[in-house]
Amino acid sequence: MPDIGYGQITNALWQKVPAPDALRATTPTGQWYTLDATQLRSRLAQAPPETRPQEAVPLELPYPDGTLHRFAITQVPVMAPALAARYPQIQAYAGRGIDEPAATVRLEWLATGLHAQVTTPQGVLAIGTEAQAPGRYQSRQQTPTDFNCQAIELTGNDARPMGGTPPTAPAPYGTQLRTLRLALAATGEYVQSLGGGSVAGTLASMVTLVNSINAVYERDLSMRLQLVADTDKLIYLDANSDPYDNSSPSALMNANDAVVNNALGAGTYDIGHVLGYRSGGYSGVAYVGVVCSSTRPAGGSSTGASAALMATVVTHEIGHQLGSGHTFNGDKGNCAGGNRSANLAYEPGAGNTIMSYDSRCAPDNVGSAVRYFHAGSISAIWGRLRCGTLSANGNSAPSVSVPPSGYVIPKGTPFTLEGSGSDPDGDALGYSWEQLDLGEPSGLDGAATDASGPPLFRSYAPQASPARTFPNMAAVLSGSSSLGEILPLVARTLNFRLTARDNRGGVAAANTALTVADAGPFSVTAPNTALTLAPGSTYTLSWDVLGTDQAPVNCTNVQVLFSADGGTTFPTVLLASTPNDGSAEIQLPRLNTTKGRLKIQAVNNVFFAVNNANITLAGTLPVELTAFRAEARGAVAHLSWTTALERNNQGFAVEAAPDGINFRRIAWVPGRGNSTVTTSYHYADNGLSGYGATTVYYRLRQIDQDGTEIVSPAQIVVITPDATSGLQLWPNPVHERVTVSGPAPGQLLYLLDLAGREVLRTTLPASGTLELRLPAGLPQGVYMVRNGAASGRLIVQ
Repeated sequence: MPDIGYGQITNALWQKVPAPDALRATTPTGQWYTLDATQLRSRLAQAPPETRPQEAVPLELPYPDGTLHRFAITQVPVMAPALAARYPQIQAYAGRGIDEPAATVRLEWLATGLHAQVTTPQGVLAIGTEAQAPGRYQSRQQTPTDFNCQAIELTGNDARPMGGTPPTAPAPYGTQLRTLRLALAATGEYVQSLGGGSVAGTLASMVTLVNSINAVYERDLSMRLQLVADTDKLIYLDANSDPYDNSSPSALMNANDAVVNNALGAGTYDIGHVLGYRSGGYSGVAYVGVVCSSTRPAGGSSTGASAALMATVVTHEIGHQLGSGHTFNGDKGNCAGGNRSANLAYEPGAGNTIMSYDSRCAPDNVGSAVRYFHAGSISAIWGRLRCGTLSANGNSAPSVSVPPSGYVIPKGTPFTLEGSGSDPDGDALGYSWEQLDLGEPSGLDGAATDASGPPLFRSYAPQASPARTFPNMAAVLSGSSSLGEILPLVARTLNFRLTARDNRGGVAAANTALTVADAGPFSVTAPNTALTLAPGSTYTLSWDVLGTDQAPVNCTNVQVLFSADGGTTFPTVLLASTPNDGSAEIQLPRLNTTKGRLKIQAVNNVFFAVNNANITLAGTLPVELTAFRAEARGAVAHLSWTTALERNNQGFAVEAAPDGINFRRIAWVPGRGNSTVTTSYHYADNGLSGYGATTVYYRLRQIDQDGTEIVSPAQIVVITPDATSGLQLWPNPVHERVTVSGPAPGQLLYLLDLAGREVLRTTLPASGTLELRLPAGLPQGVYMVRNGAASGRLIVQ
């Protein structure tokens, strides 16, 4: 996200209020607010077109927990220009998170007020008003809508056989935005029940709907839908005279091609859909892969009881039209209804991505839904996007890499896949590891031993880390099962894809494969109960080898690691490499902890085992470390630590590792020897930009006069894009003084407000580091510190 001059945010748009009495029992849990509509309209009037993101307007939006989060807002063209000109009162916007770079928002200002949908790594939030409480807005978590769906495959769609090669990942994309002309129709029933009985009201609900679903299409497919210029010709006010039979989604779909072609003309749109009304539920039906086609291009319909909840249905049904079938592999509940797509059944049980049957196939539901397209859906859709208008979007595509195929792992044994990725624009990437295997339709029970090779691992929301442990580490540490994450118990192949998204339409992906052997499971046998040991003592670690040292696994050596934080990290290497023979003598680290864990990691492989209970290390230590912190300030990592007691302390070796495993010494800080008073230490690592990673792990190795060593738990520093910008500001946010470093001595430095007005200027001293005192009375807000082409955001509090 570029550095832009966000203005002051001292005016309060939102005020918390109690829930309206009439809605206390009927609306979901959330926080209610009043909104200063006059100020909001003034803010939105300043929002630039999306082609000028550097001029984006800051806007605070409330979350259900009562906090405010800032977004950079621009206008987005949901309607074709001619249509937008006829309905100027309908305005649509999009924004990216200032406080949370991974968060995005879609919002509309309509006659009924503000509607906003915020997408974060934790889920989707909705902000809107209710007819029973005009002027009051609720911010709440948005849950997916349950609905019924039918997908109709046209003849000629390719089917991949079970166990066949998974689809090749598309080449990185996202430098161009594809705009498809959407012919969206509405029945008289929809207009009267959900569109306010008018063309303008219905069009407003359509804009809200399309803006919402475009958040997904633009992020995952670098594609957007735009309502065609004559959309108002497709809005039918009278249910008795409209050309549709609203009694079923199939009837709507079957009529839609003829209706749209008669109203607009064939070839005037790229994809068509019709909205109907259904009291008390939601449903849809669509032909698969009809976008950019002369065969049934308008072959899709969605019906529902609330316009505000239609997005889940429409995103799914248009996903069919774009080319994706269903991705669930379950065979119970609604999954047993004959709607499984044999060539795309990549998700275990009901699945939980957009094209799955999330939460509709009990007892095979796999957990919370994630609002993105599965990697298999992206592959199915991408090759069908052959029409529309392409335009440069100012974005660069990310890149991603994965471990090579060929690892052989034992059955029933956890493993970790770790890739890497980067973005030329410095955008924060979200990573998703997903399985791409097809087998016989099956539920969750029995999938582990199913030799047909069904999918075993569910999808999760994109994460900041390009690594994923299968199953999740919490399940590994507790020794419990994880819903929708099933370790295979038969020999088979596991195919995976790592997808990286930059939240601006940039996507990169790569495939890899593992082979599961009949050896194993590989597991720790001792310690397998909680125990207490002395720091620095020796212990005999044992584990089940069960053929993992032989072909085809061929794991001849293992590494032994220690965690002092209950298994969150394993920064301490006890044995870098020892034979995989089932037993090893280890020396435990010299530290106190009640949450110790041991990890046996295969050398040159991805599988591992962890002991199943905490280890307590308790004893008198020569140095009592009371605090250890690490934080990034620009391109410098500042480490500080405090001791309360020191006995024969020679000093501290400061160690760093981008991967959290292979630490190297970067500095030596002498200790005080013997001390009974609090002592503070500090070290600044000026080489953050040289690690080539987004995170760096730091730890301290305390060394006694006799050579005895104690290793501290690791601290993590996250490297932001500003770390390599050449301009560093700290602290940030700031009250009175800010330290600036980076520019060459003698250069001019400017502090600017939102309008680009100069607040102050100064010259960098010979040291290249300046302590800048802010002007007295400077209003709170976000400012720009600029030096030539380098700039940085400064938050004044």
